[in-house]
Amino acid sequence: MPLPLPSTAHPVARIRLALARRRRLYWWAVGVAAAVVGLVVERATHDLTAARDAWGRSRTVLVVSSPTAAGDTPRVEARSLPVAALPESALVELPVGAVAAHHLDPGVVITPSDLVEPTAAEGVRLAVPARGAPVLLVGQRALLLAADGTRCDGPVVGTSDEWIDVAVPSRCAAAVALALLAGDLVVGALGS
Repeated sequence: MPLPLPSTAHPVARIRLALARRRRLYWWAVGVAAAVVGLVVERATHDLTAARDAWGRSRTVLVVSSPTAAGDTPRVEARSLPVAALPESALVELPVGAVAAHHLDPGVVITPSDLVEPTAAEGVRLAVPARGAPVLLVGQRALLLAADGTRCDGPVVGTSDEWIDVAVPSRCAAAVALALLAGDLVVGALGS
């Protein structure tokens, strides 16, 4: 005959002792607990699937995997992300030899404006006035024409309301800088 529990015993201790003495009650409690856990997991999975479906279809794109300084080759990984959250120009393949146009943090979706040719990273970065110039975006090529006939072009590596940063080859940087100081520089756009 089981000994009665003292009336001062903790309620949890009473439940444990009752379950230990009655095997059927113990296994019934285990079954109920398993069913509750199963229902919670099923509900969480359903909610996750519903949230994923709400974003629509996804697309695999390149995402920066580690911090990258301007001029370095970015380390990237392919990730499947919702199309609704992606820029239209997100890259699926890294162009051969491309380097970062500016600092890139991990998790950034790579676009053409984040990359430049290696020669741009090795060239001279000049700030030319944006006033009177066509609208240029990072990654596009700018054409710089001086009054003396010097022609130089390079990728746009940064923009602001007043300035356009263009990476020009070292061979023509001095002539472009002199034309810029003299106010004899015309800025154009190459390609689209």
